[in-house]
Amino acid sequence: MSTENVKILLRRGERDEITPATLEVSEMGFATDTNQLYIGIKKSVDEVAFDPFANAQQVIQSFLDSDDCEIDGLIINDDLVVREIPIWFDPETLEEISGVDKLLFDMQNTVNFDISQWARPRRNLEVITENSFSQLFADQHLSSLGHMSGLRPSLFTKSLKAADEELSVYNLLDDPRRTYTIVDVGDTDFTLIGYENIVELDNIIIGNNYKIIEIGDTDFTLIGAPDNEVGTIFEATAVGEVTDTSGKVSTLGDIGGTFTATSNGIGSGIVRENNNFLSYDRNIFSTIFVDYSLMQTDENIKFVRVGQLKVINGYPMGVTAAKLTDDNTEVWQDDSNGIAEVDEFSNIEFSTEIEGNSLKIKYTQDPGFYTNISYTVKRWSM
Repeated sequence: MSTENVKILLRRGERDEITPATLEVSEMGFATDTNQLYIGIKKSVDEVAFDPFANAQQVIQSFLDSDDCEIDGLIINDDLVVREIPIWFDPETLEEISGVDKLLFDMQNTVNFDISQWARPRRNLEVITENSFSQLFADQHLSSLGHMSGLRPSLFTKSLKAADEELSVYNLLDDPRRTYTIVDVGDTDFTLIGYENIVELDNIIIGNNYKIIEIGDTDFTLIGAPDNEVGTIFEATAVGEVTDTSGKVSTLGDIGGTFTATSNGIGSGIVRENNNFLSYDRNIFSTIFVDYSLMQTDENIKFVRVGQLKVINGYPMGVTAAKLTDDNTEVWQDDSNGIAEVDEFSNIEFSTEIEGNSLKIKYTQDPGFYTNISYTVKRWSM
């Protein structure tokens, strides 16, 4: 009995030849130029993922916010994935079109980078090969590449802008990724644009202005309100006079208070946009490590630093707190006197805050400085 050997070849081609329609469900395809292996998955997935490139999140989000993107409200997260892309209704043909296909079509026709090299619908699942394994887990020479190179980098990169100037409340953006800190309340009612600071009725201050948020059984006329209506603004004339404190009031704004803007404001209020580095769902993971290398400059002096941000997040375990530490080392820019001084080291600092359901890693740096940072992220749950 003779034995016949049969060679089975996979579908193959270059990385930019793989489209959402190339692979059938469970069919494998090999990218000969990047040594990546893919398996086709169901076409009902409503996500588009991107390979990292320099300032990828900002570049892509700027397109999603532009008039060139006809699907409103899309956000790319810090994993470089656009999720929950809705079905798009074509006003000319009156047909329903895949939102994923529509987004890719718009990007192919408007953006200034090769979308076929960087974007992929979650319809082709990448298999971990020796090549991609080394990039993800054991790479000894991680690289950060510009988006026009066509090569897949193994580092995320961002430019962290200089400290923002003060903004009028007329110039705020309704954007869940942007938070603001109140610098001057002025005559602005910040509760109209997303701010709220509930004050116990026994702790109100005579002479300060408050807004009724909830009535309960409280008679607010006893402490200065002209009526008992939600939304009424009044100057407190007394404290401790109400017998029922189930009602709620909020200040109109507080210097140092933070909020996510729901619209532009009116009045003379002034804010400063908060600087966010990374943001993740607080309920998904308990631990995050960010290995980074950065260069900070004000065009006169450069600081170089390497470090690791360690974040412990207690929310998935029912502990309502999170903490960040930054272990780092850097090149000392000594002025030759041998004495370590503050202005001879980088001044960027990282912190973590919980805002709604998001855990955000934020940064501050001195005015006039900006920072370029390359990093990798590891997350897991206990």
